[in-house]
Amino acid sequence: MSDFIIENGTLTQYTGPGGDVVIPETVTSIGDSVFFFSPGIKHITIPETVKSIGKTAFYRCTGLESIEIPKKVTVISAGAFGYCTG
Repeated sequence: MSDFIIENGTLTQYTGPGGDVVIPETVTSIGDSVFFFSPGIKHITIPETVKSIGKTAFYRCTGLESIEIPKKVTVISAGAFGYCTG
């Protein structure tokens, strides 16, 4: 069972438990509010295939300690990392 809902290359929802999250390589963009208020997420790895991160995508991920953002990401929308205090 997958922790990710992906529609036409866009990650639209995350349903996993948190911890270390590795986004699948089939994802080309991270949609709005996908990880909104997910305090259990500690580390996120974004694949080279991702080019954009939506509004409030990681908003209030207060447990987030690290994230790997590839150079191919050219758009990080408003509030994508708002209130990430970890």
